[in-house]
Amino acid sequence: MSRRDASDTFDALARELIPVSFEGHQSWLLAADETTVVTAEPMRGVRFCVDSDLRLRT
Repeated sequence: MSRRDASDTFDALARELIPVSFEGHQSWLLAADETTVVTAEPMRGVRFCVDSDLRLRT
């Protein structure tokens, strides 16, 4: 994606975004997803996939 395409896409979505801070990093979130993110249960674990995991290949 070119810088111009990224800028145009961000501008098109700007009205639907809210600023968020996560672990000291500023970012953006779709306003429609705010409640889902705020009320989500904490994750209990993480699964690390190796490069050879065929389910990740397209």
